[in-house]
Amino acid sequence: MNWLPSNEATGTAPKLLDQVRGKIRRKHYSLRTEQSYTDWIRRFIRHFDKRHSNDLGGLK
Repeated sequence: MNWLPSNEATGTAPKLLDQVRGKIRRKHYSLRTEQSYTDWIRRFIRHFDKRHSNDLGGLK
């Protein structure tokens, strides 16, 4: 059961939140859990001004 739109025409990978939703649905988590997880991810991304995690640095 593939609920994600097909990217075969464009050859691109699904967006991050689409990937998260797909994995959550495969694990049969509730809709509310899916919403909570994706909202947290959205807030995290906005907090760091949409910078890629590789650019944020890490623990040294």
